[in-house]
Amino acid sequence: MPYEKLDLSTPKPVLSWANHSLAAQETQMAKNVASLPFVFKHVALMPDVHLGKGSLVGSVIATKDAILPAAVGVDIGCFTGDTLVPLVDGKSYTLEALASSQREIIVYSCTQTGKIVAAKATAKLTRRNQLLLKVVLDNSEEIKCTPDHRFMLRDGSYREARDLKPGTSLMPFYSQIDKDGYTLIQQPYSGRWQKADGIISSSDIPASDIPASDIPASDIPASECLESQLLETVPSFPGPRTVIDHNKVDPAEHSSSNLVGGANHKVVNILPLQERQDVYCLTVPEYHNFALTAGVFVHNCGMSAIKTPFVAEQLEGKLKKIRLEIEAAIPVGFNENKDIEKPVVNWQGWRDFKELHPGVQRLDGKSMKQL
Repeated sequence: MPYEKLDLSTPKPVLSWANHSLAAQETQMAKNVASLPFVFKHVALMPDVHLGKGSLVGSVIATKDAILPAAVGVDIGCFTGDTLVPLVDGKSYTLEALASSQREIIVYSCTQTGKIVAAKATAKLTRRNQLLLKVVLDNSEEIKCTPDHRFMLRDGSYREARDLKPGTSLMPFYSQIDKDGYTLIQQPYSGRWQKADGIISSSDIPASDIPASDIPASDIPASECLESQLLETVPSFPGPRTVIDHNKVDPAEHSSSNLVGGANHKVVNILPLQERQDVYCLTVPEYHNFALTAGVFVHNCGMSAIKTPFVAEQLEGKLKKIRLEIEAAIPVGFNENKDIEKPVVNWQGWRDFKELHPGVQRLDGKSMKQL
């Protein structure tokens, strides 16, 4: 597969096998990593490359001792493409449609104190042909995901899907439409209902940053969504667009299907599935979690640091084989396979790249120890 040498002013070149251009943040992250003192030959970007922590997920960084897949990690837990995600425009969209749109979206996230906020996110196709399990909730919603995807518990901690048990309490996402057509969200920390526009304004996201959506919404059959691309749009309003305009919808078209009452959702069953599907996820840089329309919060693209036994000289011309080996070596949990195979020296340059994630700027931090 042909690659493109990106036009970046960096000490080491960046070679891209991706069939799409990089966003501004992704470009800056690629430049940062390609300028690190220990990079050998070049940085390679795989077809599914996207924003990560410290470096791009889907990048391969060669050092003189080994290669680092994505430097800080690779995606693990993900969801099937038909999984619904509520956006702040009052509608829900499939992960597949969000990924196809290739644009930034605004989702609901939950802080460690149980406060729901609005957050910027991007959706990506992360893995292909993955084994799945089904999580059944007490509101009859079913979620298909990889066994290692982490769900947010009611206390704010996380647990992998395969380790959930019947009766496990999950952090809830309750929404409903009031009599005037405005979206209401119940805050887990207080139990009170809050208008979506209030959540957005308190999250410091200007109305101008909320994109007008031409992504097909979930209430249209999937086949029609793929054909039309423009069947559902955020309605236009006379005069300046406001946050309230975004969140006022027709009550007849939307219902609070996930609202069962109470302070949490509970797991009813965990069912292994025989089927395999391509899977998707969101990257939420600020809060690292997002709400599902099913009524719970889940972790965003999971990452786990690993090294492979490949030496840098093997990278050139063998990217396909190397990538397959990397994916086969991906750990199944967040606390496994963390041991360093070979030491990599000369880390002093990390501190010079202020736009890197804080976790990798600190030489004694967790991210550095994983490397």
